[in-house]
Amino acid sequence: MQRIYMNGYFYKEKTRGGVNRFASEMLSALDELISSDSRGIELILLLPRLNEQSLPRFKSVKVKQLIFSKSKYFWEQVILPLYVGRNFLINFANFAPIFKKNQLCVIHDALVFRYPESYSWKFRLITQFIHKQLVMRSKYIGTVSNFSAKEILNVIGQPKNPIIIFGNSADNFVGEIESAEYLQAIGLERGCYIFSVFSQRNSNYKNIRGYLEAIAKVNYTFVCVGSVEIEKKSMPNNLIQLGVVSDAQLHTLYQNAYATLVPSLYEGFGIPLLEAVTSNSPLIISDIPVFREIIKEAAIYFDPHNLDDIVTKIEYILENPELRASLIINGRKILPLYSWRIYAEQLKELIEDHIL
Repeated sequence: MQRIYMNGYFYKEKTRGGVNRFASEMLSALDELISSDSRGIELILLLPRLNEQSLPRFKSVKVKQLIFSKSKYFWEQVILPLYVGRNFLINFANFAPIFKKNQLCVIHDALVFRYPESYSWKFRLITQFIHKQLVMRSKYIGTVSNFSAKEILNVIGQPKNPIIIFGNSADNFVGEIESAEYLQAIGLERGCYIFSVFSQRNSNYKNIRGYLEAIAKVNYTFVCVGSVEIEKKSMPNNLIQLGVVSDAQLHTLYQNAYATLVPSLYEGFGIPLLEAVTSNSPLIISDIPVFREIIKEAAIYFDPHNLDDIVTKIEYILENPELRASLIINGRKILPLYSWRIYAEQLKELIEDHIL
């Protein structure tokens, strides 16, 4: 039985952004595959010390807690590689031991290089250094889009082997929704608002300023959720900011929106795009390479640097309900391309062909 270890430090982190979601969903999908066909693989998830209630549960993946360290970097750079030894290590969430060669590390984007002002100087310097070392030393580097693969090559460096491209999915973005009373309680009606999700506190690459200036010029209601901080003096009267919401509330807000607006200047992927498509919410989004790659013709695109173009495209979809219907149909066509099971099968094949 060949042991394959996985870095589970992301379970200790409180954020539920795209990186941690990718990691947890990939683990769950891989667990399902291994439980039905292990092929001599023993998967072991390594974690720092967590409360019993916080420990993940799997069918086949074994969970092992290592000694506690207050420092994420000490745990990942010292404790983790010492335990793994020469065995293969899978790292789903941007970070991995820099001196370990026999591993896969998934680097989701080059944001810390392209938009360094979005991060503290300490995090920026440490992350840039770690990513450069990982690309240079690790046996395999993975990412979530063709665009991000090009960014890694252009900004960080050339890995030893071709970059493995996985992806993201909204496969599991279904299930419980809130009752009609939820919309009434927050003063909304079905199909009478445009929705946005801002999952990061920093706003530079999310284009919050452009978003606020554009929607202030449109006579319509806008709703945003997430941990982004918007000063009251900057908030237009037609914006309702709900903060962090539950999964059921998020699903409900997508489903009942007239459309979903995503004004980002840069992304490594963009999971809210697939969440919107899954919820039959038409997309009005930035014309950036990664969005074109993922969504193709299932959206209205605007220049995120051009305020007038953003306003024009929002008003265009408001005035053309038949276009809204066609975007929903086009969106359904692309959904089968994005599946956690597909990515897990890709990873399992890598393990079987190159690791065992």
